[in-house]
Amino acid sequence: EMGTLFLVSSDPNFIRVFSLNIIIGKIGLTLLVQLCGASAGREGPTVQVASSIFVLLLQLAANHDLPVVHRALKHRTSEGDRLFENHLQDAIVAGGASGIAGAFQAPLGGIIFAIEEMGNRYTKSLGKAMIICVAVSGAVAIVLLGFHPIFADFDDDMSFLQYLIVVPCVSIPAGVLGGFWSLILFFGVRMKQARIFSKLPMPYLVCCICGVGIAMCGYWTDGETYGSGVEMSAAVFEPKPGEDEDAPGLSYGALKMAATWLTYWSGVP
Repeated sequence: EMGTLFLVSSDPNFIRVFSLNIIIGKIGLTLLVQLCGASAGREGPTVQVASSIFVLLLQLAANHDLPVVHRALKHRTSEGDRLFENHLQDAIVAGGASGIAGAFQAPLGGIIFAIEEMGNRYTKSLGKAMIICVAVSGAVAIVLLGFHPIFADFDDDMSFLQYLIVVPCVSIPAGVLGGFWSLILFFGVRMKQARIFSKLPMPYLVCCICGVGIAMCGYWTDGETYGSGVEMSAAVFEPKPGEDEDAPGLSYGALKMAATWLTYWSGVP
């Protein structure tokens, strides 16, 4: 979604990605696919929904020439137009950062995300606006949903030397496996863009096959692949005494990757 960061508002892709239809569709389809057992969470769509809300609010203010954006729109000169486009891009970044802060209850994660997306476009005013958006989003999420950290009871009793051994042994294979997973993910997307997949009834057949595959992954793991996988991750990192049966099985990792591939290829949010 954030690949449209540098699109201008007159670009058809900008209107398509950041629109009211996207907000409604993302929210509705995300709830639907989770009810159907797809390997999808709410955190990713939240980023685009938050960005779309920020963009729509800024465009609404521009259409009514509110004092907040009056200076950017004054006389609608070419310089003013470029300045307004910059404001739209800033709204996308700030909205995405606030979406991450609210979805994960991680304000620092939202700030880091915004810094990565801003790059050399960082300004003092944008930094202030971004921090305010992230702080408000995180606070509202905690007030409405309560504070629910993913790994609340993680007890660390390793020494510094053990960390030096464990971290490389875990992070390097995990990074390689994650890169492999991503390559297959995008390979499937490119395959769907082939000419043969654009003909009827191929798109519907692909979605049907993906749905059957997702259901089979859930059946083989007793439903462990359904949803975002947060509960299964917590069961691995925070095993509770006497509840070993709640931990995912040995096949969970491979089937979770497969279920996520199929969910993404089917085209759902």
